Amino acid sequence: MFKIMKQTVAGIALLAMTSLSQAESEVSYSANLGFMSDYMYRGIHQSSSSAMGGFDIEYGSFYVGTWFADLQEDGWVDGSHRGFEYDVYAGFGLDITDSISASVGYTIYRYTDKGANAFDDDYDEVNLGLGFAISEDASIAIDYAVGENTATDQSETDYDVLTIA
Repeated sequence: MFKIMKQTVAGIALLAMTSLSQAESEVSYSANLGFMSDYMYRGIHQSSSSAMGGFDIEYGSFYVGTWFADLQEDGWVDGSHRGFEYDVYAGFGLDITDSISASVGYTIYRYTDKGANAFDDDYDEVNLGLGFAISEDASIAIDYAVGENTATDQSETDYDVLTIA
């Protein structure tokens, strides 16, 4: 598993070196805030309600960002607080042609509550993506993530996720 991650990081570095000369000189920032009444991710219930927020930075083809969520169970009034989720991610994306794009990145998901009500402990993922523009108004994206999960009992599980949208 970690051999794949090391090779992916080496691939990111190689892509970065080949396109540094093409990097834009402008840095862009974005932020987001929101609230979810039912936080689901990849079909898995995370929290019955959640306040969330994030911050992203882009420089040319590189991006780095973070995202936070407050984890509640059974609502904000009568429910129990289960700590926070915080995610940190970074990656590199490029246009291969006018209609094909690719990306590679790394994401960590962490949870602060380590007690009996804890949702989970942590996840580490390598993310790969391809995008295809069919027309000005339609596109297809294929994203693949390979990761490792450490549960609250410290057992480890490798997993794969394929998303087509």
